[in-house]
Amino acid sequence: MAHHQHRAHRPGRHVVTDNPPILLAEDDPSHVLLVRRFLAKGGLVNPVHAVSDGAEALAYLFGEGEYADRRRHPLPAAVITDLHLAGLGGMELLEGVRGHEDFADIPIVVMSGSTEGRDIEQVHELGAAAYLVKPIAFEALLDVLHDLGLPWALQRPAQSTTSTRESRT
Repeated sequence: MAHHQHRAHRPGRHVVTDNPPILLAEDDPSHVLLVRRFLAKGGLVNPVHAVSDGAEALAYLFGEGEYADRRRHPLPAAVITDLHLAGLGGMELLEGVRGHEDFADIPIVVMSGSTEGRDIEQVHELGAAAYLVKPIAFEALLDVLHDLGLPWALQRPAQSTTSTRESRT
């Protein structure tokens, strides 16, 4: 497991928020847009904070640099990461996060075009909560988030108590 010496400290003080973000590590802008659309279409209103590589995702999680203010950058409800990112990739992100108890309750969902059994096995060994093969289907992403118990962590818009259907007589 790769360790980064400057990441051996404990992350910044936790700030509880009613609307925790989703941290999305993805280097393809079209995939960022697609995930944002899927989450919005699913009724999830949590902000999505997108970063383009694993190093920036770790900086966010550890509250380093521009992410030091936990009121502006609270710990996420979940991390969604591409496996193959430019720079520090999804495997290294998992390695950097899973050794820290402060992140134990943050589920990490890995996306990849790879269907290689070894990739999937290694991702799960490193503690990923789920592995989705690209192209990702809308229902698959929402099902994974639901299965992880995230409907309690993610904010959904208030549902109307009156039916939107009109009865015809």
